[in-house]
Amino acid sequence: MSDQPSVNAPKPVVKQGYVGLLSIWLIPLLAIAIAGWLIFQSFLEEGPEITVSLPSAQGIEAGVTPMKFRDVVIGTVDRIEIPDQSNSVEVIISVQHSAQKYLTDTARIWVVSPAISLDGITGLETLLSGSYLEIDPGHGGEQKLEFAGLATPPVITSRVPGREYILRAERLGNVKRGTSILYKGLRVGNVLGYRLSEDKQTVELVAFIEDPYTELVQ
Repeated sequence: MSDQPSVNAPKPVVKQGYVGLLSIWLIPLLAIAIAGWLIFQSFLEEGPEITVSLPSAQGIEAGVTPMKFRDVVIGTVDRIEIPDQSNSVEVIISVQHSAQKYLTDTARIWVVSPAISLDGITGLETLLSGSYLEIDPGHGGEQKLEFAGLATPPVITSRVPGREYILRAERLGNVKRGTSILYKGLRVGNVLGYRLSEDKQTVELVAFIEDPYTELVQ
């Protein structure tokens, strides 16, 4: 019987215990780090909460209804509250940090929904997407977090350049808020509102003429 050649078996490799533990916990630690970074980024982007008082919450849904500026979403309705002894509702909106500069005492907020006016039908896009809140930041002003929402959308926003004028008439006639002001058949402005004069003898119309048609007013 011949002797079999001996085979040198490979020596086992012994790893330190902490190396195996590190490989096991590496992925969970990485996931926790990423989650922490996302939470930190979300905290940096989170802006203030504002309160808007409205006659009703019709068409507004918490967690769904957005607030927009120039068709860009800058916030979302967080919740709706009914104050004690009040005929209005309070809509609390979470606003993005980047839009905080628009929250001043010159800003106006209203609900956009389908409506019929003298200039036609507006807000038709909300038939599919639902109502939303619109903000008109105005110009300058101090920071503000509580607003009285407009019952109806403004006739003119602050983005339209022009000038206001006071017109006096013996009677109001058929003039209403939003009535167009025409020059040779071309619309050059709108009536923003009206009031009785201090002497109670005439009616004062607040008219807005858009640029460059203000040059026509002499």
